[in-house]
Amino acid sequence: MTTRTVELHRTDPYDRRFDARVTVVDGNRVELDSTLFYARSGGQPGDTGTLNGLPVLDVHYDEGKQRVFHLMDDADAAGLSPGVPVTGDIDWERRYRLMRHHTAQHLLWCAFVSAYGTGHRELGGDIGEAKARLDIGLAEGAPRPDADRVAAELTRLVTLDLPIRRYPGEAGEDQWVWEIDGYDPIPCGGTHLRTTGEVGRAATRVKRKGSGVFRLEVSVVT
Repeated sequence: MTTRTVELHRTDPYDRRFDARVTVVDGNRVELDSTLFYARSGGQPGDTGTLNGLPVLDVHYDEGKQRVFHLMDDADAAGLSPGVPVTGDIDWERRYRLMRHHTAQHLLWCAFVSAYGTGHRELGGDIGEAKARLDIGLAEGAPRPDADRVAAELTRLVTLDLPIRRYPGEAGEDQWVWEIDGYDPIPCGGTHLRTTGEVGRAATRVKRKGSGVFRLEVSVVT
């Protein structure tokens, strides 16, 4: 029977340090009974940081998204074994920048809906340290989106400093939901900010990617 890794960031993505025990060491992959490290998924990169002061280079799920593996140098992983207690530290500066970009990506969608109405399609996206993007398929007859108009709506939502709700969806631990007042909930299990105001200043771009398809990009200001 596979034991699910307890993902502590679900409770509080602002926590930075945690204690756990090693359950499995498989080559350069280290599994713990619980972790604050976010495993890459949904377009958001995995966290980096340290375990007992040793670098964690990346974090990913197993195929069933039940177990979380911390990727380390082979020599560092070999120094750990099942049952060993570890203290984990998240690279907080990187995590927080990703949280700002991920939240800003969702706000891009809300801003777009505010500016151009409903009926459009989200076609995918990506979150990074430098920027986040969201690809949108326009509803039939919709006008070409304008970057200044989207940016103005995004700024309005940030300025309102709305509370952000995160809660399990109908699928429980396998589905989480992001929501602000006035907009449809967005299924997402990533790490996010507590309020829209924390996004801060952001630069927005709009690019045409094909017939009726546009890419919205946002980059938060340090």
